[in-house]
Amino acid sequence: MDDFLTSGAILQIASNRYLLAKGPFEENSTRISNRLAFFVPDFFLDDLTPWKHPASYDEVDKKEILSLLQDFSSPHVNIVWSAPNPSLFRELFFDLQKNIAADILQKAVPLAFEEGLLRDNHPALITTLVKKSLELPSTLSVYGFWNKKSGIFGATPEILFAQSDAAHITTVALAGTSKNGKGAALKNSKEQQEHQYVLHDLQNVLSSHGSIEFGPTSVCTIPMLSHLKTGIFVKLHHPLNFETIIRIMHPTAALGAMPREAGMKWLRYQESLFPRGLFGAPFGIEWPDQKRKCFVAIRNVMWKERQIKLGAGCGVIAESHVDDEWNEILLKQRSVKEMFSL
Repeated sequence: MDDFLTSGAILQIASNRYLLAKGPFEENSTRISNRLAFFVPDFFLDDLTPWKHPASYDEVDKKEILSLLQDFSSPHVNIVWSAPNPSLFRELFFDLQKNIAADILQKAVPLAFEEGLLRDNHPALITTLVKKSLELPSTLSVYGFWNKKSGIFGATPEILFAQSDAAHITTVALAGTSKNGKGAALKNSKEQQEHQYVLHDLQNVLSSHGSIEFGPTSVCTIPMLSHLKTGIFVKLHHPLNFETIIRIMHPTAALGAMPREAGMKWLRYQESLFPRGLFGAPFGIEWPDQKRKCFVAIRNVMWKERQIKLGAGCGVIAESHVDDEWNEILLKQRSVKEMFSL
């Protein structure tokens, strides 16, 4: 397992099935034919070599993962955290509200990052993250990719899309947030409107490519948080390749902005203030038989050398209040820390 902890990847493919991959990874602009590959681009899809082909991989269950890691201890990871910057968030929030008042935008997702200094080595961090991820509820899906210098590891409640055959896509609209124990908060007009924006956005971008069926809206419960979630099923008019689907769908209004063209300009402005890296980016896999699964990379930690950061975003619309949104950011960051004992 030393190779895996030094250069590896993980992706949860079912409730008790995980794909573990070992490096070195061959990076390419496209997936090499007849090879499994991870798709790990940046949020803006500017990465020229987003496809990562592992040297080897295997599908395992939780018991097998624990057996593989039995010789590797996972003490509490020593990270010295620095609090996120509320003043920068407030600046973004009020700039966004001006754009909404001017009818330039309807919704966007400002971010905040909590940064820290990692006092342990990377294998110790990864061992802890993997072991803790096995304890998480089925409403979360585990994913990660790392090398000797940097990495990302998370457990997301949001799938961007999945395909078991070329004719169909499944996805979800996930938006609206409340603290667990306060489910009634998801019934307020702000959370309902935010969820509707995401539904409309996905309908707009997918309707020209297939017939759409919406499932019922339910409450998705994860550690400390709950979200509104609606399943979406698409019967495609014609087959689409992996990256075409990504560019049609990403970023959805759940992590991006509406309308999309003006929203992308605002997201690029936010990027000029601080880089988001892989936060909110697609994180996926394509098998040789072209079966596909792609998550939205949220609820994660990212690291480079000893620097580690934990991002969170919140959906801002006209009805949003800055203090409520800041508290949502903090709640999401605490949730990630609790999930992984950080």
